[in-house]
Amino acid sequence: MPNLIYASLGGTNRTGEIPSWIENLPSSWLYFYFYENQLTGNIPQELGSLTNLEAIRLDNNQLSGSIPPQLGNLTNLVWLLLSSNKLEGSIPPELENLTNLYDFNPVEDFNNSLDWNAFNVDVGIAGLNPVNPLKTLALSDFLTQKFGPWEATQTVPPTDVSATPLSSDTIEVSWTPIAYTADPGGYRVFYSQTSGGPYTEAGITADKSASSFEVTQLNPNTTYFFVVQTQTDAHENNQNTLLSEYSEEVSAITTTECIPPDITTQPQSQAIAPDTSTSLTVEASGTEPFDYQWYQGQTGDTTTPVGTNSNEFTTPNLTSTTSYWVRVSNNCGEVDSQTATITVIGPAENIAAAAGDCQIGDVNEPLTDVFVVEVTDGGGFPVSDVVVEWSIVGTPLEAVGQSLSDTTTITGPDGTASSRLTLGDKAGTYRVRAAFNSTSVVFTATTGSSCFIKGGIFYKFSVPFQMANGNAEAVLDELGPYGPTSWRLFRYVNGAYQEYPLVPDFVPGLGFWLICIQDTVIFAAGTVPSGDVTVTLPPGWSQIGCPYDCSVSWEAIKQANPDVFTAGNGDVFITAVADVLWGYDPAAGEYVMSQEMEPWQSYWIYNHNSSPITDFVIPNPKQD
Repeated sequence: MPNLIYASLGGTNRTGEIPSWIENLPSSWLYFYFYENQLTGNIPQELGSLTNLEAIRLDNNQLSGSIPPQLGNLTNLVWLLLSSNKLEGSIPPELENLTNLYDFNPVEDFNNSLDWNAFNVDVGIAGLNPVNPLKTLALSDFLTQKFGPWEATQTVPPTDVSATPLSSDTIEVSWTPIAYTADPGGYRVFYSQTSGGPYTEAGITADKSASSFEVTQLNPNTTYFFVVQTQTDAHENNQNTLLSEYSEEVSAITTTECIPPDITTQPQSQAIAPDTSTSLTVEASGTEPFDYQWYQGQTGDTTTPVGTNSNEFTTPNLTSTTSYWVRVSNNCGEVDSQTATITVIGPAENIAAAAGDCQIGDVNEPLTDVFVVEVTDGGGFPVSDVVVEWSIVGTPLEAVGQSLSDTTTITGPDGTASSRLTLGDKAGTYRVRAAFNSTSVVFTATTGSSCFIKGGIFYKFSVPFQMANGNAEAVLDELGPYGPTSWRLFRYVNGAYQEYPLVPDFVPGLGFWLICIQDTVIFAAGTVPSGDVTVTLPPGWSQIGCPYDCSVSWEAIKQANPDVFTAGNGDVFITAVADVLWGYDPAAGEYVMSQEMEPWQSYWIYNHNSSPITDFVIPNPKQD
């Protein structure tokens, strides 16, 4: 075939490699067409010996490797199509010798083509191209002139590769995506603990627009080396899957083992004055650094983020009670704090006995415990800086020497204030009032089983103990034998008075009239009732006594008997029992309306019914 100039084997399903013996083809050979086949292997360098060739078509095959520089010998070439293969590497500068190649014309259907390969261009000696420093100026211009925008379809490694540790087992590898992102594919990320490999594939991105990939399940505090390879999947313009060269190798060190955060100090609930602010603080253990996000609301409610990325948060000035919490996170977990409620304390409204009530002491001695009050606002929250005035409002008749450690105190942060009572020289009941503005509470202290009786004065009398022998002469033995010249005892029953010995024995809850000739201290040893005491109220007036060694409020008595007291018009109660408790002032010799029943004293109460009330409850103040 010495004069053969043309052979077209395109689209004939040829397989295998292009044989090296093609160098023996006649020099008259002008056209080498093996396009659209399944040819593999490299382009043989021997093809460069066919110096008369004018056209080469090897497009749409499975050829790999690089372009042999010997093709630069084919100075007669006008047409060179190498597109849609698996060719890679640098384009040899010898191709600049192919000056007879047709110039690229975008309006023509057939042009020279290097498209859809994995070519790159190395730095040459002709100087750097300011647009792409991987090209020489001369080769860059030549390839653009002859092959058009061939670079836009090359599967090349990404640039600007970097690695950033995210945690003890994760490193993020980032890069600048390549220009050719049109067809399917992605970036394969490889890692190794040795520079230069061998590498293990970590995974591939979803597409070629991706710019990062997180490599996970790494060892803590370990150096890793990474490379990235671009992959273009087979598509309508290329039957092959293309892989670029590896990118530049980069490295990073995983952090030490990450421990999720654990809150060691919770933000604390607080109470503040209206229109003021406060600070909340959280402390956590675990692997730093931590991120902090504060929220307003209950724990878990993320609708209202507040504050900055700090373990401390200062609230705005608050006018109403508000809750806050914080989420603490690091690279390996997060934890939510408890809810801290900032209570805005309103003005002081209430005062109540907090401790020390109903003590038993000795005459002329200070009580063991102080009386303690708590001042609160309308919501029940303690109020500080409230002035509390203390005063002694009740003593046994003619008692002297009683005193208070403080008559003016100021409540502390817990809303409490205190004062200690020293009893006077007479046995019996002592009462102390603690007050602010027009609100007050009364404390009671007694000398226990003893009570002073002033001679020559009527007392409304009761005994606050359950005794083995309640007979009047046994209980009042200090007064001597019963008689008009020593002492007298009366009880009002069914509209008439009965006098001892016709009166019943002393039991808790019964009231009497008592008068003795001489001043006497009565000792009535017994047991204070542990539960509520129930008495019977016959129709009309009845005498009832305080059955305990501690005062009982009239309000508590009404609450203990809801079926007896029912609201009527205004402050008047029109049911079984009249809403008034009548006590007696022995010094003044007159009746007084009382708000409390005191130990050793008795009171008048009126039953409107025509039948007895057999279950009238006097509640025990020492019970919850």
